[in-house]
Amino acid sequence: MQEIKSTLTEWFDLKINVIFITGNLPDMIFAMITSSLKINPIAMLSRPLSGIRDNTMIVNLPGSPEMVSECFGIIKEALPLALELLTEQKKSVVSGHEAILSDSGASVVPTTSLSKVKLAPLRKYCYPIIDVKLASVIIEDVCSDKEETTETVHSERSFNRIAAEDFRAEESIPSFATSIIDGYAVKYSNGKGIRVVKNVATAENKPIDKVLQSGEAIRISMGEPIPAGADAVVPLEDTSVVEYSMDGSEVIRVEIKRAPNYNENIRIIGSDVSKNSLVLKKGESIKHFSLGVLAMLGKTNILVYKRPSIGIISIGNYICEPKEELAPGKIKDANKCTFINLLKNFHYEANDCGIAKDNPDAIKQALEQSFTCNDVIITNSLMGELDMLKRVLVEDFQATIHFCRIKMKPG
Repeated sequence: MQEIKSTLTEWFDLKINVIFITGNLPDMIFAMITSSLKINPIAMLSRPLSGIRDNTMIVNLPGSPEMVSECFGIIKEALPLALELLTEQKKSVVSGHEAILSDSGASVVPTTSLSKVKLAPLRKYCYPIIDVKLASVIIEDVCSDKEETTETVHSERSFNRIAAEDFRAEESIPSFATSIIDGYAVKYSNGKGIRVVKNVATAENKPIDKVLQSGEAIRISMGEPIPAGADAVVPLEDTSVVEYSMDGSEVIRVEIKRAPNYNENIRIIGSDVSKNSLVLKKGESIKHFSLGVLAMLGKTNILVYKRPSIGIISIGNYICEPKEELAPGKIKDANKCTFINLLKNFHYEANDCGIAKDNPDAIKQALEQSFTCNDVIITNSLMGELDMLKRVLVEDFQATIHFCRIKMKPG
């Protein structure tokens, strides 16, 4: 011990600025211990010390080479400024402070975001256990007074969205009667017998100008407009040709072998959608069949309710990202992945808001950042004496805890 003291005294006289041995400088000790504990829990067994004698700084580091490297990495950024203070280099000290304050890349929690919660065990639970049904009622009641916001989206992006208004058909679909088969348009009242073929329906789906008369028939294809005066379509298999033109290119007369029924094989006006009918109801989930009808009506922009933005935060010192190498005492964050994909099953996209350490400052900072871009926050953490989440919510954000514990299994 005397030998160490003599050596140190000798070095002091040599005006050495830094000696890595022993002393007492609480701020550096605190920095080394708290930072090391985040990396390795065994750091609590080491006793780093530091101090000052005259213009010499003395720092004692742990014995392990790994921990020496770790602790030195923590204090190395502060050493130049500390030495400038010791040697009274005032100009350098001022510029050093300015550089620290302007360093936008520093990962330091701002003073304004520090939590009011003190690290002390919660001795008892102050929240009663309630039934799941009651919890559901409370959630619905709390959310019912929230303002509903809407947005207009293209129909291609509206699948499974919730309609924010009623939509009625502005026209009938189809807007004109069409044939549902290939055959002959006739008057059903003529029954069966010979018909004179007067015309052939055009391929452009333009209605025939002439009105069909009694005893006449018009050749028609599926989907084409029904000629005026016709009220039935006879399929080809129920007819036979009686007479062709001289060159054999056209049918002159045809026999109707079976008496048709009124509107047989005709898709009447409004058979799919009638004018002014309710196509999409407010509050209804938009499905594929609704989108098909909307497309027929030419509705491409749809007013829907905005989906809430959901953020998920995991809280715990023992949690690490799935991609990280698993260290002793750590578990991978599987719950967050489960939540994100569960929400997708209900057509919601969730934001990964990271992992917060289990201390009030980290929890408060994580919540502050998440509140800026999310409507709903889901947290994943343990309950116990040192559960900080509810205390941070109440003390730092003046939040109201409507319920905390639910009577359910698993849970």
